Amino acid sequence: MKAVVSARAPTMRDRPLLGADLPDDLRELLNESISRFKAADDAGAEALLAQLLARVPKHAVAKRNLAAILSYNGRYTEVQQLLAQVVADHPDDLRSRCDLANLVIRDGKLDQADALLKGLAARRRGRSGLGRLS
Repeated sequence: MKAVVSARAPTMRDRPLLGADLPDDLRELLNESISRFKAADDAGAEALLAQLLARVPKHAVAKRNLAAILSYNGRYTEVQQLLAQVVADHPDDLRSRCDLANLVIRDGKLDQADALLKGLAARRRGRSGLGRLS
C-alpha cells in the first residue's frame, strides 16, 4: 500500500523572516548584521549593512536597520536622512513614514510630520482600511 502525502501550500513560517527578497549571500549579511547588533557590535553591524546597501542601495529593511543602529548611537541627522531616502524610494512604507514623522516631530517640524502622515493616508486610500481613518 502506498502512503498518501498531502501537499500543503507554503506558509509564512516557510519563508525566512528577513531578507526573503535577497539572494542567499545578502540575506546572510542582513541576518549577521542583526546578530552583531544584538551582541553590541554596532560597528560590525553597520559595516555589514553598508556592504549590503552597496549592492542593493534601495533595500528598505537594510536602511531601516541601519537607521536603528544610528539612532541607538544618537546619530539622528543620519537617521533622518536614511528614513527620508526610504520614504522617497518606498512611498507606501508605513513604518518608515511613521519613524520619520516621529523624528521631525522631535525637531518641532509638525507641518512636515503632518504631510508625511497625510500623504500616506492619501496614497493608501482605496487599497486598505487605512484611508478610512483620515
